[in-house]
Amino acid sequence: MANLKNRTNTILLVCIVLVLAGSLVYRQWQESRYAAVGVKVGETAPEIDLPDTAGTKTKLSSLRGNYVLVDFWAAWCRPCRAENPNLMRAYETYSRRPMKGGAGFRIYSVSVDENAEAWKKAIRQDLLRGPVHVCDLLGWSSPALVDYGIRSIPHNVLLDPEGRILALRLRGDDLHRELDKYTEK
Repeated sequence: MANLKNRTNTILLVCIVLVLAGSLVYRQWQESRYAAVGVKVGETAPEIDLPDTAGTKTKLSSLRGNYVLVDFWAAWCRPCRAENPNLMRAYETYSRRPMKGGAGFRIYSVSVDENAEAWKKAIRQDLLRGPVHVCDLLGWSSPALVDYGIRSIPHNVLLDPEGRILALRLRGDDLHRELDKYTEK
């Protein structure tokens, strides 16, 4: 009986070690996958071409000529939803102001949602009027998230009118201070 108990414990220990080792290998693979991608200030933003709320594909590049905030969020993300009123204040303020180079200001809103109804309901509830809303309903598997190296939300990227990255991770007053730099005085 003691022999059977020792074998069971040994098998259990081996299984635990294998699970932990597999988890470590998976984590390192994920790290290397994201290390090879992502965006940096000064680079040209990768193209995103996703369906909008009506199912029509809308390219990020279609907004060229404007300063664009690419905002990554989800309906289930409380910090994202808490930031939405600030994004709408920024949109209302800066979409009406003359920006440097005669450009405007737009928001390209990329959802990480997997549920279309929850995504659309959050847009209505948070009164997100004005931004271009897109989502492929693939959640964290969306190629857009991988291309941008997005590992947590909320996350955003500010682009100049040529599509180059000006700033990353702008929240609260930091977003408004950054946009002020590009308004005509």
